[in-house]
Amino acid sequence: MPDQDNTKPKAAAGSSAPQAGPIGEFLRWLGSGHSKLRRFYLSHVRPGYVEKMQKLRRGECKRCGRCCSIFIKCPHLKNGNECQIYDRRYKQCGLFPIDERDLRCAKGIECGFRFATDEEEASGSHSSPTDKVSG
Repeated sequence: MPDQDNTKPKAAAGSSAPQAGPIGEFLRWLGSGHSKLRRFYLSHVRPGYVEKMQKLRRGECKRCGRCCSIFIKCPHLKNGNECQIYDRRYKQCGLFPIDERDLRCAKGIECGFRFATDEEEASGSHSSPTDKVSG
């Protein structure tokens, strides 16, 4: 099953631009919820894809908690966005971001992770390992 990017709001009929105003905000909010469901699905049903993408992930988690507030704020965030269950957090939490789509969904969040470019992967460059935070 090919992965599809369905997190972008749909354009109004007869228009190529996403909706603006309250409807556009609602569609973006709904899209971010889809992103959480997609990460849950991928982490539990598509482990091969997740493993492949984790090998391309570079950087480390800043532990800011902002990605935990996409769509709805996680109830385990307390005391200034500190995760109260960090050592036993859910699988999909430790894997964030699974791929570039997660970073696009997290607009406005300066995530400590990025994904290797084709050039980096071809050259075998692994200057920023990702094993500091993993699921």
